[in-house]
Amino acid sequence: RLNYEFMKKCVQSAPIPTMSEDTWESILTMLPPDLREEVVYFPLIDSLHFEIEKEYELSLRRYNVATTLLKPDSGGKVPEPKMKFDEEGLDFSTPWRNSYELARASIAQKLNILHPSMQTILNLSQKYVSTLLIDCSHLRKQGPIDSENMKNNVILDCEKNEEKLMNSWFHEVVNIFYDKKSFAHLKEDQQDSFYNCVSQLMANILKEMLVHTIESWVVLFDPQDQSQLPLYKVQLVLENGQMIFSPSLEELEETIKSVVLTVAKS
Repeated sequence: RLNYEFMKKCVQSAPIPTMSEDTWESILTMLPPDLREEVVYFPLIDSLHFEIEKEYELSLRRYNVATTLLKPDSGGKVPEPKMKFDEEGLDFSTPWRNSYELARASIAQKLNILHPSMQTILNLSQKYVSTLLIDCSHLRKQGPIDSENMKNNVILDCEKNEEKLMNSWFHEVVNIFYDKKSFAHLKEDQQDSFYNCVSQLMANILKEMLVHTIESWVVLFDPQDQSQLPLYKVQLVLENGQMIFSPSLEELEETIKSVVLTVAKS
């Protein structure tokens, strides 16, 4: 018995030829082409390759043992172990189509963002989402500007564009909900969540406008491209026996930051 175990280890440790590339290519042809070509599935295919190589090597080692040695008291060669299969298999007794349709209808009823009015708001907002509350692209052409005047101009521009949005975009969105028949299916307990969803969607669109405006301001200070950098008026004055800049560098920095804060508060 000990001799058999020793000989078994020797046979199992014998060199095993690796699986040929042609064999792997033949296995790959069994996969659908769209799975083989999609980059996202490459890690899964590599994992499959590794698993098949391991099974291939294990099968050859079992075969070598079964065809080389006689197991004591077995009366013959060691048989290949039988593969185990799940006797129950997959249960297809319950059709999935009905449950799928019910789940889909339930999602469409409860997921407010799928309501047609939401898509209408999004389509309507496409022409407004790139609106700038302040357009600073022309500042360089104006030459040196006074920091205090610029602060006031930014506030006035924000207020003016806010009023334009209220009279155009917001008015058009409100008109969508004038037709009560389109929302008659909403139950009383669903109305709060539905209009909260509308409010959140509009807030996201306005946030996109603010982000777009702030990005257009920040890009003017790109250190790699100073062609659009605004020019500020700075005076050199004598104060208490010292020559200082007016406004100071700290005041200029606050002026630049105030533009972002003013837009964010709009």
